[in-house]
Amino acid sequence: FKSRKKYIHAVNDVSFQVQQGEALGVVGESGCGKSVTMLSLLKLLPPAARIEQGQAIFNGDDLLRMNSEQLRKVRGAQIGMIFQDPMSSLNPVINIGTQLSEPLRAHLKMSKADAWERSVQLLDMVGIPDARARLNDYPHQLSGGMRQRVMIAMGLACKPKILIADEPTTALDV
Repeated sequence: FKSRKKYIHAVNDVSFQVQQGEALGVVGESGCGKSVTMLSLLKLLPPAARIEQGQAIFNGDDLLRMNSEQLRKVRGAQIGMIFQDPMSSLNPVINIGTQLSEPLRAHLKMSKADAWERSVQLLDMVGIPDARARLNDYPHQLSGGMRQRVMIAMGLACKPKILIADEPTTALDV
């Protein structure tokens, strides 16, 4: 059995710039590489994927050259992300409150009680009724729209400088 070394380039020649206070929309047909491009900025690609060249400059540093510890400090804290599929992004065995308060404790050094209170505020902000009680729920106990709202709250939690939203309204109800 001989392995083949055939590479498929998912995305080539992408360039964009976003200044403070600006919004950027990346539009294209399904499968054109929008999500792959955004995931690559934070090196969240699957193990088989590889970034061959390029730069992703944020605050003067190249995200693509950062090690995992450096990126861990940026992800969530300075660059937030709202993922497309909340069911595969939320941990099914950890309640919503713990998942929402974890980045607040890690990045903003909040106490457990303060992070829990901020989590209530975040769920209220995204329109989840009875937010305090919902913190004890697990992802499977929420509707698809409510799970997506939790993902939006998580993306906004640490007040990041950049928010990447990968089809954030897909599962939302009216």
